Amino acid sequence: GLWRRTTWESYVQGAPGRSDRTPPATQWEELADLDALAAEKGVDLSWAGAQVLSTGPHAGRRALISLADGGSDASTTQEYDLDKRRFISPRDGGFCQMLSKGTMSWADDVGESVLISDDFTGTGMSRAGLPRQARRLKRGQHLKDAEVLVTAASDALAAFAVRDPWGRTWVSTVPYFGATSKPSPPRP
Repeated sequence: GLWRRTTWESYVQGAPGRSDRTPPATQWEELADLDALAAEKGVDLSWAGAQVLSTGPHAGRRALISLADGGSDASTTQEYDLDKRRFISPRDGGFCQMLSKGTMSWADDVGESVLISDDFTGTGMSRAGLPRQARRLKRGQHLKDAEVLVTAASDALAAFAVRDPWGRTWVSTVPYFGATSKPSPPRP
């Protein structure tokens, strides 16, 4: 498949109308050819999503692309340069999350940090196979040194962190489905 974009104006002009004239074709800009990438790597890739920076100096120019191998629920997420149409290698300072059931998303407006949930210690997965810890990773920083934002209890389903469109960071843990909870005692 192709990942592509167009302007709103081009999209609207290319939409079928009620007149008998043929609308002009929508002008698409190809951003990534996933079929070519899959053939190059010799794997079956499925699109798992993308987050494009919407503000700051790299607005509309940098993205985090998630791809799953063969439609698995685990994916690899890597930083992508939309201007150069290429992934940015970790050796070149790009963000990359290896195959995981975790998440990675932008943590700031300028693309200098990400929020990441993963198995950082080799023992940090829940019984459901999901990450129990979320961290804030700065560009060039090693994962083990990233700020820990939340660690879920050992019987929890998962932990994650996200940044909303208003710039707020939300951290959350999800209790295990079979867990029972007791209300907290009232505070004096």
